[in-house]
Order: sequence, then structure tokens, then C-alpha cells
Amino acid sequence: MSIHRISSQPILQEQSSAYVFLCHDHDHAAILEIMGSLCSTVCAQSAHEEFSGQEGSVLNVPFLIHGAIAYGILVGVGESISQQYSFEDCCAYVERVRRALALAQRMVERLKVVSVAVDLTKVALEPDATTMVCECVTIWNIASYHLATYLTDQSRHVARVQSCAWCIDDQYMQDAQIGLVQGDIIGSSVNMDREWCDTPPSMLTPRILAQHAQDVAKKHGLSCTVFDENQIKEMGMGGVAGVARGSDEPSRFVVLEYGKEFAGKTIGLVGKGVTFDSGGLSLKPAEGMEPQKDDMAGAASVIATMSAISQLKLPVHVVVVTPMVENLPSGKSLKPGDIIRFYNGKTAEILNTDAEGRLILADALAYITKHYNITKLYDIATLTGACIYAVGPHYAAVMGHDKPMLAELYETGLKSGDRVWALPFDPAYKKAIRSDLADISNKGSSRYRAGTITAGLFLSYFVPEDVAWVHTDIGSVSFDVPDKPYYRIGGATGFGVRLFIEMIKQEAQK
Repeated sequence: MSIHRISSQPILQEQSSAYVFLCHDHDHAAILEIMGSLCSTVCAQSAHEEFSGQEGSVLNVPFLIHGAIAYGILVGVGESISQQYSFEDCCAYVERVRRALALAQRMVERLKVVSVAVDLTKVALEPDATTMVCECVTIWNIASYHLATYLTDQSRHVARVQSCAWCIDDQYMQDAQIGLVQGDIIGSSVNMDREWCDTPPSMLTPRILAQHAQDVAKKHGLSCTVFDENQIKEMGMGGVAGVARGSDEPSRFVVLEYGKEFAGKTIGLVGKGVTFDSGGLSLKPAEGMEPQKDDMAGAASVIATMSAISQLKLPVHVVVVTPMVENLPSGKSLKPGDIIRFYNGKTAEILNTDAEGRLILADALAYITKHYNITKLYDIATLTGACIYAVGPHYAAVMGHDKPMLAELYETGLKSGDRVWALPFDPAYKKAIRSDLADISNKGSSRYRAGTITAGLFLSYFVPEDVAWVHTDIGSVSFDVPDKPYYRIGGATGFGVRLFIEMIKQEAQK
């Protein structure tokens, strides 16, 4: 990734190969001023006729500076933020800035420059310059991500910007330095998540993902416990052990802990870690199997979140639990009609082995609520294919009975850029997962539809009623999200990392 620094110099005094200017819609005076500094008055007027600062617009102006050819890249942010702005207005403005910076980053990639300076003097830095600079650096890092490990043709590698100077007014220098450090940590953590999700599944088995968790713990001073397959069976985790039966790869069950000294306020994060999901004996169609290396995105997000909050040194006690398995067909696999018993003693009839995520999460939720005094509990999982039909590709679906907690997470999603939308969590839908042979079944009745909701209600059987809990289904947003220029087409998004970091930051301030 780029080496970032804050500069109070005027942008054109920087020694760079490209200069990025963020422009607001129809701010003619500012745009003409920028154009005039890059080229002659006649050329400036001509270029201005092509570019007005409209959201999504980009103009590249080659010019001569410091004795060399450089590029002036003007990117439209769209509407500026008014002085009387709402929380939603502010969040929408920050998102427009994110998208503009991503478009600039893509242009810089195509130009193959090694250094860039970004002018933030026209961007609204009030009332919180730290947060705005943090968002800018975070999104630049996210937009810069490209997994090239397996590309032998060097011409297909994305050009890497080696240094990036963020130019701001001197009065914001101190706050901006803090924001730069935070943005570097958050962006790097999101990309760590994405790299794991994009890794070929044979190279990211449960054992390897568990080792990554141990490496994060060792590097950042976290407590880490890894239970192996035999221990999982001995503990009575029938969900994890049952799903793992079909694979030759042994399962793992990982517990990470940060901030024990802040144990009066304990946040629990549970992430689904199916490192490859074929559907088991209820086999997926071939076209539905291609992205299933991404089925451990929930686990990746909570591990990456722990990496970030430990570096940010947030004063909160956080516990992460993530079960890790492969779901494959074999003579040992779970069969439709089987009944399994979970860590908390409840039983489930298996009607579809492709509804496996809820089985391993059930054990994880039961474990974390038994062994820790959790103040707030969140689970995150690529749980249902139905999710994208419920909320589309720009929101994750959230569910739970704690309305204030859902409202907080909605606002956190707006602020962080990882947006969520609450679905109804009506207990009437529990009839859909009723079983005559066990406590519940792992497949919702087709009479009720509502597959995302019934999957969440299945999990509710493993969370005590006195625990504040929200379930987050990222089946809609973890992979190949359209219309967001800071993501790569066909790649992982790292959804959940920014959401949970922001949520934990807010908890730390309470």
C-alpha cells in the first residue's frame, strides 16, 4: 500500500507525478482557479466547459511542473454540504468523497504514476477533520487493493502508488495526523479481510485461517485459543462437528480476546468461517459454487476487526468466536434427515445440508454466551442467498429484538459506509422452522418464504433472551458489489470491518 503523509504545503509545491483535486458541483470559481494553475487561461476555460464538478465526473489535465510532465486529475464530488446539514446529509457527503477518491485512484493506476498529492482544502473538514481524513485514507487504501499473487504476467499487475501526500490547511494538521494513522489501520484491516476471502479455497482451509487468527493475536497481543476437531466433538458442538464430517480438512474453533482490563463492557463478535461451501450432499449447482470460497467472510471480518481495534487501542473488552469448517460431500457427510445436538443441548433436524452456516453459528453463539458476560452480541455471516433478494447489493440485512441496538447499527452503517437494513423479526415466522422430530429444523418451510428471516430466527434459539443481540447477514454484500468504484469487480468487499470498528469506537466513547 501507499505510504501516506499529511502536508500543509500548497499542493503544487509537492513533488508528485499526479495531483488530485476534489471539486464540488458548479463551483465555477474554484474549478477555474485549479485549471488556471495547471494550464493557460484559454485552455482552462475550454477544459472547464467539459468539467463542472458533477458527481462521478473525472478530468485529466497533463501539465508541466518542476521540469517534468505531471497529471492534474479533477474529480467531481457533486453537491457540497450546506451549513445546516443533518446526520444523513453528512454521511451522504462523506460517501461522495469516498467515491470521488476511488475514481481518482483508478485514474492514477491507469497512468502508472508512483507518487500522488491530494488536495483536501476544498473538502468540508468541519466539524471533525480527524474523521474525514481517516475516511479519505481508509478508502484510498481500499481502492488500491488488488490481489496479484497468482498473476505471472507482470503487465496484468496494477501499478502501485508508492507515496501519497494529503494537502490540508495548517489549522487541521494535528487532527489530520491522527486521522491518517487511523485510516491506514482501518484500510489495511479491510484489505486483510479481502485478501483472505479472495484466496483460493485449497490455500485457505480451516487450519490455515485459524493460523492467520493466531498470527494476528501474536502480532497485536491478543489472547487466542484454538480448539481442534477432537476438542470440538468432546465439547458437544454437534453443529461444527456435523458440518465438518464430510471433509478431510479438520475443523477449528477460534476464540480471540482483547482488552480484558475493560471487562465491565464486553462486546461479542461471532463470525461464520466456512472456508468452502459446496452445499454438502444438498449440492449447489456449479454456477452457485464458484464464489463459495467467500463463505468465510464473516470470520475474516471479525478477525480483521480485532486486528484494527488492538492497534487503535480502544478501551473496550471484545471477544471474537469463529467456527471454521469446510462443507463437502462424502460418505461421512451429514445427511438430510439427520438430527444433531448443539453445545447448549438443543437439537435440530437437518433438512438441507446447504443450510450449514446456521449450524456452526449455533454452537458459537451458545459458547460465547455461556463463557462470557456479553453486553452486546453481534454475529456476521454470509448466511443466505435470499438476502440479496431482500435488500439488494448495497445493504446487509440485520435482525434482532433490541430496537435501540438495531437503530444504533443503522446509523453506524451510514457513518462507516457498511450500510445495514433491518428486516422484521416476527416470532410468528418460527413456525417455519418447526420440526416434529427435533426442537427445530435447519430449513424454513417454503410456505413462509422469508429465508433470511427464518435463518436469523434459527440462531435466536442459541442466544439467551437477556443478551442484547443483532444478527447480520452479509450474503448480499460480501462479494462482487456493483456501482462502488472502491471495490474490484468480482472481488471481496471486506464488509463488516468498517462497521464493527466504528461500532466499537462509539462504545468506547460511552
